[in-house]
Amino acid sequence: LKLGSNFSLYASYSYTDATYRDDVVDGDGKVISAIKGKTLTDSPKHMARGELAYDDGKLFGRVGLNWMSARYFTYLNDQSVDARLLADASLGYRFTDKIELQLNATNLFDKQYIATVGSGGYGDKGDRQTLLVGAPRQVFVTVKAGF
Repeated sequence: LKLGSNFSLYASYSYTDATYRDDVVDGDGKVISAIKGKTLTDSPKHMARGELAYDDGKLFGRVGLNWMSARYFTYLNDQSVDARLLADASLGYRFTDKIELQLNATNLFDKQYIATVGSGGYGDKGDRQTLLVGAPRQVFVTVKAGF
């Protein structure tokens, strides 16, 4: 969406309703884990992203937000990681059509959050989970030079 001559707005949203169809049973049909109807692990119901960008040909930048709802990390849906909101930003300048300088920041407010769940598999009760923390704030400079 263009907001005037130099501004743009981007937005997206997704809703996921993913559940297990059946319980886990053993060879005799005995229920080992009652997960029927439970939400899939690491499957956030809601995700949203938005970005406001500016570019006048010389000066450019953007500010973006990325939100994800809570995610379960057990099949029984009794333990989850919190929802998280992350912000990123960049500001740059084009000196010529071949030379740019840009300052970038990810996780702008240094939010502590769990980025990855279950990379080592999942358990019924959360007794053997892998939860990996997200990257802290990162600030870096990019120089672009064309030849």
